[in-house]
Amino acid sequence: MTNMDGLRLRELFATIDARRWDALAEFFHPDIVYERPGTPPLRGLDRVLLYYREERQIISSAHTVEGALVQDGSGAAWGRVDCVLTAGTRNELGFADIYLIEQELIRLRRTHFFLPGV
Repeated sequence: MTNMDGLRLRELFATIDARRWDALAEFFHPDIVYERPGTPPLRGLDRVLLYYREERQIISSAHTVEGALVQDGSGAAWGRVDCVLTAGTRNELGFADIYLIEQELIRLRRTHFFLPGV
C-alpha cells in the first residue's frame, strides 16, 4: 500500500472505471463508511464491496478527475463522470468526494453529485 495522496485518489477512480472490485480493498479501511446521496450509509469493507459487485446502478464509468488532494488525514477529489446506467441511459455529471483517511486508507468517503434541483 502506498501513501494516500492525490495521485492515489486518482488511482481509486481508475480502479472503479476498470471495474476491479477486488482491488478496491487496497484503498478502503476495513471499517469504511461510504455515504452517497439518497441511500443509507454503507458500513464496512464487505458491505462496500458488495455494493460495487452487485448493487451499483452504473455498468460503465469514465471519471475525469479535475483535482485531488490529501492533507492531515482529510482529502477531496472532484471532477466529472460519464456513465451508463443499468437502464441503458447515459449520464454525465459533476461529482465531489470528501475523505477521512486513517492508517493510509479511506475511513470515510462522502460523495456529492451535481444534479439539477435546489
